[in-house]
Amino acid sequence: MAGPGCSFGVVSPGALSPAAVGALLAGAFGAAPGEGFARSCHAVTGGNPFLVRELIETLRADGIGPAGGGAGHQGAAPFLELPRSW
Repeated sequence: MAGPGCSFGVVSPGALSPAAVGALLAGAFGAAPGEGFARSCHAVTGGNPFLVRELIETLRADGIGPAGGGAGHQGAAPFLELPRSW
């Protein structure tokens, strides 16, 4: 419980830039992603930090990363689709 004089506010973080999404991908996969891969991830998530983290977890589970399994699709987003419930 908050004491007297305490106030609460809503924090609404802004969208991450494509470069910031690329940095999260690099940290998660241990290698810098290609520009097309990072751009696709940014486009699919809109830079929403929560969605970027969820996408990273989904990509890992599916064996897709900035190199290897997803490398052939770095410039396109067909393999990067969020569940419709989002």
